[in-house]
Formats: sequence, structure tokens, C-alpha cells
Amino acid sequence: MMFRVISAGIVGVLAVAGTPAYAQTAGEAAAKWGLIGEWKVDCKSPTSQANQAIEFAVRDGKLLQERNNGNAKDATTLISAAIQPDGSLETVEVAATNPPTTRQIVRRKQGEGRFTIWSNRIVGTEQYSIRDGKFTNSGGPAPAISRCRGPAGRP
Repeated sequence: MMFRVISAGIVGVLAVAGTPAYAQTAGEAAAKWGLIGEWKVDCKSPTSQANQAIEFAVRDGKLLQERNNGNAKDATTLISAAIQPDGSLETVEVAATNPPTTRQIVRRKQGEGRFTIWSNRIVGTEQYSIRDGKFTNSGGPAPAISRCRGPAGRP
């Protein structure tokens, strides 16, 4: 059943996103967009619950997001990534929760080395945590996230 939900969500995402000129892996699209590396709200401040370190990396051919809040770490597999005509990066991600949650996330660049989450929703639903760049629970803007270091530790 979960496979059907994920498959339906991916088909829906592909139908909305359109067909790219050529197929790219999630890692290739993320690298081209500039996502690979470590990101935080404030690179100069220590890692904490409010300033999580988020690293995007390709390992064993898979695009991963690894978060560290100073006390705990988790990992998410990004099963697809596509650069949209407006320049945003749309991903479909499977969180290692119980049960696993599949989310569609759209990131928009905010100048060089910064992005914000424009939307974050559970695939196949209208359950958004961020919509139009704002948190749905508070209406406040999603923060801009800065690149702290690039691939292989480069700034």
C-alpha cells in the first residue's frame, strides 16, 4: 500500500513538473542547483535545535539529507530532484520516521549561497507545513538557509 501511495505521489509530481530534456539523477540535479554541502540558518553560531546543520550529500549513488540539531541526528533519502523552469528545486523525500513519510519540498534560491523552503507537504495530500514560503501553523516566513560549506568541505 505504501508503495502505491509513493508511486502515485511521484507520478503526480512528474505530471506537474513536466518532462525534463534529459533524465538526471537526484544527485546530479541537486549538484547542478548547488544543494550539495552543509547549510544552517546561521553558519557562525553553534549547531542547536534552532540552528540545525543540514548536510546534503550523494553516498552510494543516493542523495541524502542529514540533519544534526546538536543532540540528535537523522537522515532522509531524496528519491527525486528536479530543477523547475522558475529555478526552484523540487524534491521528493522519504523521511526515516515510523511509518516513513514521503514529502514534496520546493526550495527557492535567495541570492548566492542561500535558499528558503517555499513549500513542504506530504505527497498526495494538501497537508502543508510550509506553503508559499510561510509556515502554515503560524503564518511566519520560512527562514533563509545559508551554505556553510560546499561539497567536500569547500566554503
